[in-house]
Amino acid sequence: MRRCESLILFFALSAVPASAQTFVVDVNNGPGTNYTEIAAAVAAVPDGAVLEVRPGTYDPFQIRDKSLTVLGAPGVRIEAFDQTAIDIVDLAGDRSVTLRELTWSRLFGFAGDFVCRNNRGTVLIDRCVPGAFGGRLVVTDCDRAFVRDCDLASRALTTGALESYASNLVVTGTSIHGEWGALRQGGGRVQLTACTVETASGLAFGQAVIVLLGGGDLLMNGATSIATQLSTPGPAVAGDGTVALDPDTVVQGVASPAFDPNLTLESRATPRLEADTGPLGGTATAALDVPVAGTGVLFVGFAMTPVALPGLEDPLWLANPVRQAVGGAPLLTASYAVPNAPWVPGVQVAWRGAVLTGGGVVTLSNPVLYTHRP
Repeated sequence: MRRCESLILFFALSAVPASAQTFVVDVNNGPGTNYTEIAAAVAAVPDGAVLEVRPGTYDPFQIRDKSLTVLGAPGVRIEAFDQTAIDIVDLAGDRSVTLRELTWSRLFGFAGDFVCRNNRGTVLIDRCVPGAFGGRLVVTDCDRAFVRDCDLASRALTTGALESYASNLVVTGTSIHGEWGALRQGGGRVQLTACTVETASGLAFGQAVIVLLGGGDLLMNGATSIATQLSTPGPAVAGDGTVALDPDTVVQGVASPAFDPNLTLESRATPRLEADTGPLGGTATAALDVPVAGTGVLFVGFAMTPVALPGLEDPLWLANPVRQAVGGAPLLTASYAVPNAPWVPGVQVAWRGAVLTGGGVVTLSNPVLYTHRP
């Protein structure tokens, strides 16, 4: 059996025991509407369902211990009266939630919150942004959370655009803008790949810290940049914990020293991995940077709670991995045909790369997670 065919069979048998049901949510009650509010749909649809949300303004909603995929589009807005617009909470280890292309805000132009808390299952936040007045994303006590291609911003001095506490969080291709402490981390592990973290508008008094670290591990790789445009810049990272910097990391415009002396600094080259899926019937692709004289391996599977293994600096994120490709520098690629089948929408797929150097050292790439879409 060819690898692509075996992979399709693997997904069909392992990921989705039954076809996911798709429901339409439309606040304007257009043709084909099943529900006019996201909250009502979340409460009523079966576990594992897909919600296709049409443009419009919707009330806040909470997903509690339920596997769901909420697919928005440009013009889908979640507007809260109080602080929290979206709340993902208490997911068991076998649950997964994906939210894609949602904008969250608060009434009267105030900043609202997108909250993920107490989750053992997988949360993927994909292409979501706050409203014009900003808002923060808060991840607390989550075993495996992914933020992908988002644009986060906070105009408050007392909150960050992205806050992560006691969580395993992977952030890819995301802009994080704040006034003081754009990124705030308390324990856990946060990995940034191809991200921008900055303070820019200058509402803060004095030197504005870009990242506040209160313990834990912060990894920056894949040409991540940390910068400020203020005339009186602060340090890049203040606090305590471990900061691992890839040689491609860009630090500019910050105070000297750039890093708090209480931090543990490490230089760590992390192979960069990029992956994305096409629509049903299309092609999913992955590409891994491989250094000269190195050998790369690409694996695909499902996200799991990170597990540390002896001899590896970074933990494993993949459950039931399938090897997809082996090759050398400069780029290793792999792909599979996305089945045009009813069980595919909503399936989360994770990729991970590994590089073996001439010295026998194995280095893992950043993990990548995406959801198959209609």
